[in-house]
Amino acid sequence: MPKTRMTAGPLLLLVLPLLLPASGQAEEAVTPEDVPPTQTRPAWVVTPRISLSETYTDNVLLRNNANKRSDWITQISPGIRISGASARLKAHFDYSRHELLYARDSGRKNSQNALNTFGTLEALDNLFYVDFSGTVAQQAISALATLSPDNTSINRNQTETATYRLSPYIKGQLPGLAEYVLRYTGTITRNSSSAASDLDQKDVILNIKGITPFSRLLWSVNAARMDIDYSRGRSTEATKATLGLSYQIDHGLKVSVQGGREKNNYVTLNQTSESVHGYGLEWTPSARTRLSFDREHRFFGNSHRLAFEHRTPLTALRITDSRDITTTSNTATSGSLGNIYDLLFTQMASIEPDPVQRAVLVSNLLQNSGIAPNTVIAYNGLNSGPTLSRRQEISFALLGARNTLTLVASQSETERLGILTYRFGDLAAVPSFRQRGLSLSLAHRLTPHSNLNVTASRQSSSAAASAADSNLRMLTVAVSSKFGPHTTASLGFRRALFDGTLNSYSETAFIGTLNLQY
Repeated sequence: MPKTRMTAGPLLLLVLPLLLPASGQAEEAVTPEDVPPTQTRPAWVVTPRISLSETYTDNVLLRNNANKRSDWITQISPGIRISGASARLKAHFDYSRHELLYARDSGRKNSQNALNTFGTLEALDNLFYVDFSGTVAQQAISALATLSPDNTSINRNQTETATYRLSPYIKGQLPGLAEYVLRYTGTITRNSSSAASDLDQKDVILNIKGITPFSRLLWSVNAARMDIDYSRGRSTEATKATLGLSYQIDHGLKVSVQGGREKNNYVTLNQTSESVHGYGLEWTPSARTRLSFDREHRFFGNSHRLAFEHRTPLTALRITDSRDITTTSNTATSGSLGNIYDLLFTQMASIEPDPVQRAVLVSNLLQNSGIAPNTVIAYNGLNSGPTLSRRQEISFALLGARNTLTLVASQSETERLGILTYRFGDLAAVPSFRQRGLSLSLAHRLTPHSNLNVTASRQSSSAAASAADSNLRMLTVAVSSKFGPHTTASLGFRRALFDGTLNSYSETAFIGTLNLQY
């Protein structure tokens, strides 16, 4: 299942007006809890589509103002979506092929892939399962270099990144004693640019949860091993094992403690072993409010994860704060490549718990709003080694019958794990860098079949002990309309201003898109 990281938080609220009453209907505000889940669908649904877009930009090469070059870019994007569930298989597959044609320089013609797939196969009844997932998207190589406003720009700092995961596991119960899960996960990441590092990772995880004579007291055993190999970095290994206890104080409050040991070679050439201990709590006073927190003392200091969510009929608030090791080649603290689809998928879990039907819901909402699923809203770099990441995020939304206002702010700091040399990426040159993001969005329902979306955003990156930095500011305005059961069209405007150590540019673009879905 696709994961997400926040830079735009609950940006699903940009498209929630599609689900709100039209003019003349009841004006009572609609909250995510009030939105019905996806309607009952056939076991398997195959949805072919094709999209045609025309973009005019006054700076296709993202050069400084004295060397701007305009161009018309035609983008033809056939795609297909297959989703559904049977007795043993639940899966979602969404693939698009983007053919980009440049009017002034036909030699720059290129093809791009966009893939989002995941699913679960129950190979043996109630025992053996296989999870799988795959993503392909455009990715910034360096967070400190030139950033692209979208996928049509000609930019050497952009590469196509593909990540695939296969995870067979067994789960079952020891009657009257415990339940267990034994899982193996293989992950590969490949980049189309030779300047980026590939990744091969293998994980083995064992989780056991058991009961005690006291009904509110439970015990757990967690053990994990990771083997990580970077094509442009050194290989690392890590193991960790902990024993935990949890106690349910009341219906909405649970506390836990855990302790154990971990062994790895993240910061040394040889394996070193350290103790691990920590605590956590979960508090759910109502269906609209949830707080979770856990903290561990580890070899690099303290790791923690905090998440708070609260909703009222007119507002939605989400706060997260985390500090932990990231082993993926993406500097994000999760597997997301930072596009709007991944963010919406995570945020809409409360609307549609089923991941397959949620994927269909997100895809339809984006298409009806005239927003491309691969729209980048978080620019993360690539690296060639494990990193230590601290990320803080806050998002707030004000909901109305026809208008939704969303404010999102984030801050992250990514640093080298130890003093060993990184062979590639931003951390090969600097010990750490910080990113800040701010986004303000307004979604307005013009008519029952048309919408206006306005977003102003800013993302900045700066490196410690270096003058390297980047700052991207963007304003986008788009109007979309549905002309029939299978046809949606949109017209948009974009203004981008980028200031960086090595390059600065400004860009103005107009985008028209026609979507046909069968």
